[in-house]
Amino acid sequence: MHTMRIPRVITLFLLLCLTCCFSGCAALHGVRESPKISIADIQVQEAGLLENAFLLQLRVMNPNNVAIDLKAITCNLTLDGRPFARGVADSNERIEPYSSTIVPVSVYSSVVDMAGALARVLQVGVLRDDPARYALEGTAILDVRGFEVEKDFTSKGELSWKRLKNSFLDD
Repeated sequence: MHTMRIPRVITLFLLLCLTCCFSGCAALHGVRESPKISIADIQVQEAGLLENAFLLQLRVMNPNNVAIDLKAITCNLTLDGRPFARGVADSNERIEPYSSTIVPVSVYSSVVDMAGALARVLQVGVLRDDPARYALEGTAILDVRGFEVEKDFTSKGELSWKRLKNSFLDD
């Protein structure tokens, strides 16, 4: 009877250890909060007949007490609740504890997604004064002390339609 308890305790202990090792638990590595990611700037890169490319300058803030290495980022951008653009970027940015950096991400918008945005910008030839509400959602892939961690993010804010219209017309 005594010999049965020891293997059970050892088995439970090993299962607990394996669970911690394989989970890649970010809390064990000091990453308690996801990076805070927001749009710092947006620029038109290419304008085409079927697709447009934009360069998003994303502000990535590290609110943790350990440095993180940003390996990649994926994102979807909506304007006023409508899909607008999506993109991915690999990165080799190291973000020190309690600091931030700008990460460029190319995003792409189809002609269908652009039609909704342009209709709103050029609404009967009159420029709208109210700002566009944006939502940026995605995943940041981090390397924290040798462990890869995926952290989802969401950011909301406002963009000036006037600024967007000028970007379209300048290119």
